[in-house]
Amino acid sequence: MFLEIEKQHLSPLPPIRFEFAERKEATVAPDFHLSYDCCMYSVPYKLVGKKLLVRATPSTVRVFSNEELVATHERATHKGQKITNPEHLPESYREYASWSGASFRYRARSIGENTFRVIDGVLKSYEFEVQAFRRCVGILNLAKKHSPEMLERACSLAAEDGRSSYKHIKNLLDSMVLEPNEAMETAGKEVKPSPFARPKGFYSVLPSKLEVQP
Repeated sequence: MFLEIEKQHLSPLPPIRFEFAERKEATVAPDFHLSYDCCMYSVPYKLVGKKLLVRATPSTVRVFSNEELVATHERATHKGQKITNPEHLPESYREYASWSGASFRYRARSIGENTFRVIDGVLKSYEFEVQAFRRCVGILNLAKKHSPEMLERACSLAAEDGRSSYKHIKNLLDSMVLEPNEAMETAGKEVKPSPFARPKGFYSVLPSKLEVQP
């Protein structure tokens, strides 16, 4: 019955195979990437702070702003992957947010040469510096949780190990906290001000306008 009567009345199959699509809203971070399924995808930098719609299939990730397609990427293949379209980068880092390679290097050098070596190495390890910004934020924020002096010591050890990941540096700092209390050993001695002392709030990751002046 199908072959004799019904088949001739069927429409042809679509030329493109159907792919299931998942939709999700995501907010664009200051490094003009948004997060989807544990991976990062770039969008035009002028959309920083906006909440966009992500439409993802097993092979493609498309991003929409008010129903307008603003970015298309191939789907990432592994967790933590960061995909950046060079056309999404601003002409000058001063045009967006407060994150830039220059500001992170400035912060790192103010802590110490070892911290600068680590941050500089992290920035140079990516094809585009902007892909390293979140990692730099995480490392520099450790100075607020512990202290600039401890971060400098940890970065010195990390540089010797050749391992500059956030997790490795954090583990080094955690192990330092478990060391015998140095204050007990120096009880009664004159305590000299740390050369790493800075005004309160100095180590906020977001730089001031003065720091990013050309």
